[in-house]
Order: sequence, then structure tokens, then C-alpha cells
Amino acid sequence: MNDRQKEIVQYLLQQKEDYHTIDDLTKVFDCSEKTIRTDFKKIDQILSEQFNATLIRRPGVGVTLSVSENEIDQLNQFSQTDKKVSTLTEEDSIKICYQLLMATKPLTIQDLANDYFVSKGQIKKVLDELEDFLSHYQLKVVSKQKVGIIIEGKESQKRTALVMIDQLRQDKSINQPYLLHFFYAYELDLVRKALQQFQDSQMLIFTDESFEGIVLHILLMVRRIKLNQMIQVSKDDQDFISTKHEYEGTKALVSDIETSFKVRIPEPEIVYLTMHILGAKRTNEPDSFFDVEMEKRAEAMTQELTRRLSILTLIPFEQDPVLKEGLVVHLYSTLNRLTFDLHVENPLVQDIKKMYPYLFDMILLSIQEMNTIFPEDEVAYLTLHYQASYERIMKTRQTKTTIGIICHMGIGTSEILRSKLERYFTSIEVVSIGSKREVKAIIKDNDPDLFVSTVPLEIEQPPHIVVSPLLNEDERRRLSSFLTKASRSAISHSSAELAFYIDEAHLFLNITIDHRYKLIEKMAERLHMDGFVDKEYIHQALRRERTASTVIGGGIAIPHGDPKYVKHSAIAVATLNQPLDWDGEKVSLVFLLAIKHEKDVSRKELYQRLTVLAEQPSHVQALINLNDKQAFIEKI
Repeated sequence: MNDRQKEIVQYLLQQKEDYHTIDDLTKVFDCSEKTIRTDFKKIDQILSEQFNATLIRRPGVGVTLSVSENEIDQLNQFSQTDKKVSTLTEEDSIKICYQLLMATKPLTIQDLANDYFVSKGQIKKVLDELEDFLSHYQLKVVSKQKVGIIIEGKESQKRTALVMIDQLRQDKSINQPYLLHFFYAYELDLVRKALQQFQDSQMLIFTDESFEGIVLHILLMVRRIKLNQMIQVSKDDQDFISTKHEYEGTKALVSDIETSFKVRIPEPEIVYLTMHILGAKRTNEPDSFFDVEMEKRAEAMTQELTRRLSILTLIPFEQDPVLKEGLVVHLYSTLNRLTFDLHVENPLVQDIKKMYPYLFDMILLSIQEMNTIFPEDEVAYLTLHYQASYERIMKTRQTKTTIGIICHMGIGTSEILRSKLERYFTSIEVVSIGSKREVKAIIKDNDPDLFVSTVPLEIEQPPHIVVSPLLNEDERRRLSSFLTKASRSAISHSSAELAFYIDEAHLFLNITIDHRYKLIEKMAERLHMDGFVDKEYIHQALRRERTASTVIGGGIAIPHGDPKYVKHSAIAVATLNQPLDWDGEKVSLVFLLAIKHEKDVSRKELYQRLTVLAEQPSHVQALINLNDKQAFIEKI
């Protein structure tokens, strides 16, 4: 075998659990499909003659290497070359993305390959992967012959992508933003001090998350200005922002930044920074509203959305004053963000959709009926507010151990954490909620027995435990060791209600299909043909799926359309021969929900049943394996 053929064997040995397409291998080894296929013939010959090994080919899937355990070392030694097949790490990919976004001139693939000691094919593969991420921000990776690679798009979108670059990480729990690697500690201190003075002078209190987000925006603004990469805003936006109270305060903040960093910040950048400040999430401070018109819009939306949800869900949200107060503050910032087209990334969006699919969908439906467009990240934040309200309404309060909650993500997240604590642990009393900067004041004023925090705290006493905002089961177990008594509300695991709505005629078992939209259309058309839904329901189900993915985890998706187009409640079900890509997740079991709004139908209960099912992988797999429709209905 030649060196490249040996490298291919080495590559397949290192990743022998995976299948690799010919196209993938051409990129890794920077050669043509014909060359790879020719190499395979030689590799096949050597493997069959000298080893108990073979290349396994699966049409439409790829190629993998099968080798007996006792010959792995021998084959590994045989296929060694003087050259090594390097593989780019996740950190390398993120750094390449940062370099491209920050670049003021094209970068060549060869230069990047030399910098990271890899083949040009691997750089091309990373660029292909980055295209999907960058497309979310209306940016394109453009390759110009004899020139190089450059990212095309607006400066504002490049900065948004830079701030969101952590989304490229597989581990979303890492709290330290990647961009902070590129700034000195003294730069961070200067900006934080200036922003804190701005807060004090403007009588504003940002959430920890928003405070650090503005700090990062300012640092990035200074860096990009020094590279002569400026933000452009329209004259209408400049005129509009200049009338805002926060604009004058922002000019004073910018003056401090100019002095500290020896840079002149042009007017469009001041306007853009003011937009971010207007869109930043704030803590619950009623006196912090300077825009009376926006405050009225936030109050009106709170009232209308709450009214609609109370009717849809039969939950008396309108009786919860805490919900109204927190929601008005949240929507004030949200409406500003939407006005200025500022992107917000909710790191918990997928978890929220899976844990509270019913409430998420009811909010999305209500917003659509109000002819308003909210991104799913914003809908997820609203879900936290309403779920916290629901749990306040439903809980039975009993207090003993005093708890202080420290949360870096704002009011809605803090309230959902408070509600979960008080729901699962009847022996506690939450005496204060605040940010990391308020810990000392909380200790002085409330003297809690324990802190429950979403970020590590630099204190010895009282003790504290770090949890995620959604307080999962493992975290509840850890927290219980701090307390003398704990209790949780149980949800019945019966799923008889599901079977009631499923008919054999609407079961599609072990089918093969190549796209989720085709599957939804097929299932909805069958319900329409049998008289269960109007024809418009088909369009509405597809529209709903395009708005936000309905995957709830555990290999399950629950597409659905507007209930007003349902004539008779029914559930169509499909199991798939091969898992279907469902907006980035693999799905094998699909429930198309066509459930009317009726007093004797608990939609929330049905969603809870499906959420419980998603947490039972063995039960899901047993359903997927069934070929008999009656057996499926009995098993469900």
C-alpha cells in the first residue's frame, strides 16, 4: 500500500465505529472519488490476503472497517507511515470560524491547513460545517479562486455570529464565552466598571447574563472599530434612537470607553450600542422604564397573551400578579429587541420545548393568533414565565429551611427555579432572589441557610449548591442531601388517554420516508380523508413545524396544527424504519396531534403523557419494533 492508502486505513481504524461516505473521505484526503475507490480496491486486496479484516460498504450510509480484536494492533502497525493523519478538534473549528469572522482580507485554505497542520481537505470539511452555522445569521462562506476564503454579510450579522460562536460547542454547559479568550483581564475590568457606572446613573439593573452580553458587545465594538470594520445604521434608526432617554446615557458611557481604549467611536456605533441596551433584559424594577409607549405595548401584550392562555389552558394565569409584573419587564426588553432586529440566543430552548411542550405550543398558538411574530428562543423565555406561574398556582407552600436563589439568566428563569424548588421540596422557604453581584447584600439582609445558584459563588458560608436553571433529577438528588425533607409532585404515568384517540386506520408502522414535511403531510391528509380535520389543517400543521421544531426528545416528535381546524379529536402515529432527521435530532416515533379545544379533553395531560414516554427509551423502542397495529395500541 502507498502512504495515502495506509493513511486511509489508519483513519478508518481510529473511527472504526462510524461509517464514512466517499465524499467525506475525498475531503479528508484531498483527492477525487475515483482515487478513493481505486485505493479501496488495493486495501481490500491487502486486508483479505494478510488480515482477518474487511471494508464493509452500506449503500447510502458509507464505508467502515471491520477487523477482529486480536489483529487491530498488527494492522495498526502495518499501516503506519512517516506522516500522521491529524484531525481538527472542536476548539480548532471554533477558532477557524473566529479567524474568518474577524478577518479583514481573504484567508487561503492552504494557509489555514499549514497553521493547523492538517490537509486542505479537512479545512474544506470544516468550512462546509461552518456554512450551516453562519447561514443562521445571513452570512455566506465565499471562496474566490486565487484569492481565498471570506465571509460575506453585514457587519452587524458578523458581530452577532461572533457573540453566538459558543453554539458551535457540543458541551453547552460551559459558562465562559469563547470570545473572552481574545481580551485581556484589564480590558474586561475597564468595560465592566464603565457599564456599572452607567447602570447606576441610569437607575437600571441588567440581569447578569445581559450585563456580560453588553460587556462583550462593547469589547467587540472597540476591536472591530480598530480594524476599521464599522456598523452602518439607517438615518431613520438614528433619528428614532436619538429620541430615547437611554441614548444620552449611552453617549456618556461611550465617552468613558473612548478615553480608556484610545479610540473614537462613530455615531452609528453609539446608536447600535443603545439598541443593545434597550433590548437587554432587566431585573424587576418598575421605575426603570423610560419609554412610556413601549411600556404600554408591553402591558397590553401581557394582558392579551395572558387572557388568551387562560382561556386555552383553563389555568387562571390572570389571577397571578407576580406573572404580570415579571412579564411586563421581560416584554419591554423583548419588544425592543424585535424592533431593532437584535438576535437573542436562549441556551435552554431545546430543553424547555421538551420539558414543557404543551405550554410552549399554547403560547406559540396565541402569539400567531395575535398576528405577532416571535422567534422560538423568545417563546421559550415566555414559557418559563408562564410555567413558573402555573407552578405557583398549583403548589402547596410549606417552609422551613431558608433559601437564597442566585440566577444569572433573569426574572423568568429565576422564577421557574424558585417554583421548582418550592414544588419538589416542601421544607424550604425562598427568602430572596438575586444576581451574583447581590450575594453579600442578600446575606446581610436575609441570612439564608443555603444558596441555590446557577453559577459558582465565591463564598464559604452559607453553603451553596450549583444547579442548572431547570433543576434536573440528578440535581434534585444532590440538593436533597442539604435538606432534611423533600417531596415531589407525581405525574401519573398511565397513557390510556393516548390509546383512546388512536385508530388502526391512522397508524403507519415501519414506513420509509425522506423528510419530516412529507410525513406530516401524509399523516394529516389521512386524517382529512377520514373526516377528522379540515383541509386547512394540513397547511397549518406544516406551517407550525416550519415555525419551530416539534421534537421532544427520546426519538419522538409531536407535530400538530391549529385546533380550530379539527372536527373530531384524533392522533395519527408513524414509526420509521430508519430514524428521520428532525431539525438536527433523530426521530423514529411520530404522533400527529389533532385535538380539539373541549372541556372534557385535557390537552395538557396528553402532552404530559408524551413527555413521560420520551423519557422511557425501552418502551419507545418496543413500540418502534412492533408490526401489528392492535398490539401497538395495546402497548401504548
